[in-house]
Amino acid sequence: MPAIKPRVIEFRNVEFVDGQPIKLYALTHRAVFGSEETFASALKQLPDWLNLAAAIEAEPSRAGFLIVHEGHDGVWTLLNRWLDGEMLHSVTFFSDHERPGEFRRLAVGSMACVWELDLIIAERRFWIEEFLQNAEASSLEEYLRRGKTGLTD
Repeated sequence: MPAIKPRVIEFRNVEFVDGQPIKLYALTHRAVFGSEETFASALKQLPDWLNLAAAIEAEPSRAGFLIVHEGHDGVWTLLNRWLDGEMLHSVTFFSDHERPGEFRRLAVGSMACVWELDLIIAERRFWIEEFLQNAEASSLEEYLRRGKTGLTD
């Protein structure tokens, strides 16, 4: 196993898909994220991917986040949505570097790597602080802002 080196995490934007806000993150082992074609292809897939969770019997989510992780072996894409107020539903896809627009869905039960978990842990903290600890005065706008201001705030 190669030596562990920190990953570059970049908050990109908030994309509204069928009215639902999805925070967009790029993650890479390189100095600069280079899988822009895969990132753009993932954005085009978002409406279909959001429908994957429609069969789950849960309260609709208010928001979610997408992680596009440029790894050594390919690009891992994780779509995460908050359901029932405190449950995180995640769907994971993989793309080869040579075929950036082709996504293969991973089996149910797959999880995240240590680098993706950094983002998931930060998003968990943002969600708890904004919606679970602050229910009466919760703010979707504040939750969405949290990715823009860095992961250490």
